[in-house]
Amino acid sequence: MKSVSEYEVAAGFLDSGRVLANAAHAAGAVAAIACLSRPHGLERLAIVASLLCWPVSCYFALRVAIDASLFRALAGDSEDGASHLDELLVRMRLRRRVVERSPMDRVNGALRLWRCQIVMLALQISPLILGLAMRLSVSGD
Repeated sequence: MKSVSEYEVAAGFLDSGRVLANAAHAAGAVAAIACLSRPHGLERLAIVASLLCWPVSCYFALRVAIDASLFRALAGDSEDGASHLDELLVRMRLRRRVVERSPMDRVNGALRLWRCQIVMLALQISPLILGLAMRLSVSGD
């Protein structure tokens, strides 16, 4: 039976970032449509706050997706695959310098980005729900 590496396990969690990204895109689209309906006061503030969170959510989604694909590649590679990856990223000018990190350091860093993506989605959806609820309570009166 093949043993599972830290990279494979992390890639599995990071893959859920696509679902989070889709939820952020849906929330962004709803916020954009809600902005077109000319909201007022606190309702507008809540909807705009949600809309402003969307690019940050996209940033975290991109970083998480990159890490998932890199981890999947590292999972099938030899022990020195991570150091080769670091050297390649420096040559491609995507990193400034090579910093020695253990597999768990890399995994913990990627999972930190994944958690940031989750928090950012919550920060995006919360004001949107609040703004839409205010909209419904005003139109229902």
